[in-house]
Order: sequence, then structure tokens, then C-alpha cells
Amino acid sequence: MDQSADGFVLIDSDRRVVICSREIEDFCGGPSLAPQVGESLDEAAARVVKGGVFALRTEQQKSELLIQLRSAGRLDIDAMLSDGRWVRLARSETESGGALFSVSDITTRKEREAQLCEAAAGAAAAIGAKSEFLATMGHEMRTPLNAVIGFSELIAREQLGPLNEPQYREFAAEILNNGRSLLTIINDILMLVKSESGDLTLDPDVIDMGELLEECVHAIQATFDEAGVKLEMGPVVRPCLAVGDRTRLRKAVLNLMSNAAKFTPSGGTARVAALCAADRQVCITVADTGIGMHEAEIPLALAPFGRIDSGTARRFEGTGLGLTLARAIVDLHLGEMRIESAPGAGTTVAIFLPAAEAATEGLVRQAS
Repeated sequence: MDQSADGFVLIDSDRRVVICSREIEDFCGGPSLAPQVGESLDEAAARVVKGGVFALRTEQQKSELLIQLRSAGRLDIDAMLSDGRWVRLARSETESGGALFSVSDITTRKEREAQLCEAAAGAAAAIGAKSEFLATMGHEMRTPLNAVIGFSELIAREQLGPLNEPQYREFAAEILNNGRSLLTIINDILMLVKSESGDLTLDPDVIDMGELLEECVHAIQATFDEAGVKLEMGPVVRPCLAVGDRTRLRKAVLNLMSNAAKFTPSGGTARVAALCAADRQVCITVADTGIGMHEAEIPLALAPFGRIDSGTARRFEGTGLGLTLARAIVDLHLGEMRIESAPGAGTTVAIFLPAAEAATEGLVRQAS
């Protein structure tokens, strides 16, 4: 016992101290407060606790520790000594009906735990500060940006009269297009912040997914034409109804279609379709013949601002939030998003949503 860094006190069946190691005296701040051979457990415990060996602020804390020390059975607690050290105090019963107390110095471990807690708290504060900063900057930037977009739109349309220089119309159109692109990025970042903080909400309604796909195809057709990618509307098995937020789901589908146009070389094809799957689900698919990616790269593509380190991918602009926001929207609808992809073989993204009846039941349970 004297060779060990831990301290030991052996109590016999009559609840009297039989052995007290030298290390116990160090934990007690000297021999005067340490348990004495021959004295009762009650006496030793009272002197240790009331003598100020432990950093106990109130009488209630002292009483609780006394009860724990005097009680029978196993004991395993952490306590701080008055000198600032932390100890693990354990008790186990012996075969003869006595007990063995062991005291271990765990100060280093406690300090590490405190450092980890402090680091975790700092990380949480940093994440909160980042989200607050992004939300604030997003709102502050949208106000002047809306003015830029509005006035450039008036100029591009020559609303107040013709422009003397035709090239000015081109400049106004460039300002308008880039302003709209920047506003989309800001809105995506704000949506990401809301998603991470749990503030992204739904305005649910019954949606005909075939109609929604037709809207999306019409809205993004010009993008595919410009990219030289053929966009096909696959079969829609009607009725194909789901309950959800039309605006949010439209955003998710457009994000997937935008990626299909962006990462499919000219001459390729993209195809969207909707059908009623098994287990009362609606399935929307967006498939392309683009560059694709390895299965191991899919988690990176799903991460916020994630970009696959590909020479082809790097040619395109974007924040890397498309898939992230699409999955967040699908998760909010109690759905699932699956991705199948291979390099050079294209990518297929499938969104599974509860059909109208099942979705209503799930959203009601989530709200309650």
C-alpha cells in the first residue's frame, strides 16, 4: 500500500480502522486529520469532513458526504480537496465484513475535462456567433441589394425612356443578373442558418408533384439551353400527391436540377420524373449524364460549402449549398434523399416524400 500513489484505509467488521496508508495523510494535509488505527469509522469520517479536508461550502454538503462515508455498500464519487486537488473516493466490501477505502488523485483528468468543456463551450459560442453574423449580414445586405436589382431592372427595361447608348442596356442587364445571383446566394446562406438553428419552418399544403416538376422545368429550361444540356420530363404517374411547403420543395428540386445542368457537359441529358413509390411514398428523381462522383465523395458534396476537388467542378461558380439545402428541406418534410453516382456515369438523386395521407399523419405527430 505504501508503494502505491493511491491512499488506502482498511476497516474491519467492527467498523474500526485497521490500516491507514501514508498516502492518506498527504490527502488529509497531515497526520492530525487522517484516520487513526483503532478508531471507529464514524469518528474518522467526522474528523476528516469537519476538519476541512474536502472543499465543502455548506453544512448540507458535509452532512451528505458523512452519510456516504458511514454507509455500507459500494461507493464511487469524485470530490475536491481543500487544496484544490481532485480525488476519486471508492469503497468496496471485504469478505470478512469490513471495507476498503481507496483514494486516487484525478486532478490531471479533471483539468483535461475542464479544458474540453471550455473548448466545447467556445466552439458552441463560435458557431452561434457565426450563425448570428451570417443572419445579420444577410439581412443587412439584402436591403441595398434589392435596391440595386430594382433600379438596374428599371434601366434594363428603359422604363423612363430609351438609353442613348445601346451598350448601357448590356451593362444594366449584367448588373441585374449578377445582383439576382448574389441575392440567391444570400438567401441560400440565410436558409442554411435557419436550417442549422432549427428555425426553418414549413407552410404545408397538398401538392401535385407532377405540376411542381412542370413548374421547375419551365423555370430552369433557359439554364439547360445555355449549357447545351437536353432536359427531359419523364413520366409522372398521377395522382402523385404529397403534403409539403410548395416554395421549399420547389427550391429543393431546382437546386438538384441546377446541379444537373452545371455538372453535365454540353450534349448531355438530364431527366426529371415523379411517381408513387411503395409504402405510401412519392418519389421525385433528377438524373443526369454528367461527370458524376465517387461514392466516398458524396458526403463531401452534401456538406455545407462542400466542393469535390475536380478540375471540371472547379470551372463552375457556386457556394456548394445546393445539395445541403435540398437535403435539409427534405428532412424537414420527414422525407429521405438518396444519391447514386459514379465518375463519368452521371448522378441520380431521388427524393422520397410521404404521400398526402402519410405526410399529414407525420407532420401532425411532429407538431405535437
